[in-house]
Amino acid sequence: MSLKQNNYSDILIDTNKFFYEKDSRIILNPEMVSIFYKYYHMKYRLNENINFNYNYIQVSKNQYIIIKDSLYNKYISHEYFYKIKNNTNVNISVIKFSNIYKLYKLENKYKLLYIIIYKFYIGNKTLYGIIYYNDNSKKNIVIVETMLELYLLLSRLENTININPKYSRIINKYPSFFYVINTNFIDRYFDIN
Repeated sequence: MSLKQNNYSDILIDTNKFFYEKDSRIILNPEMVSIFYKYYHMKYRLNENINFNYNYIQVSKNQYIIIKDSLYNKYISHEYFYKIKNNTNVNISVIKFSNIYKLYKLENKYKLLYIIIYKFYIGNKTLYGIIYYNDNSKKNIVIVETMLELYLLLSRLENTININPKYSRIINKYPSFFYVINTNFIDRYFDIN
């Protein structure tokens, strides 16, 4: 695969090879994960402090405690989640929730979206659990292994409520190639509908 640099010293990735289909499943190309880790992982990061505005709403301390306590010390199961998507090879039924890693509340006109990120340590692996919902009775969770997957999902979730990810407050910025990846592949990979 040939890599080129643009004027902003981003590595341009052939987005046609980002995902591939196998047995009617969408697979993230492992080569893309390697390239992302090699060239991007230090460049992009989740923001520690968000400058809140009308799209990025600060969660109150009481609301934070209620959200945290609703899952604390519980296992991932359909008892708590409307939909569970595991994009790892790890048995997630043994994972317990503890402290929230990141919590975001996004709003755009009549759309509201909560995004909660947990970090799980299983052996020598770090997994990320991304919970998203606008209706508390329909919480969805996606389990991923890489920061690339985490950033892709966050970018897509912002886009689903019509917030342009180019102006995200969640991350310092998304890689430019995110904007040309076929969103149908992303939706199928993360089972977003």
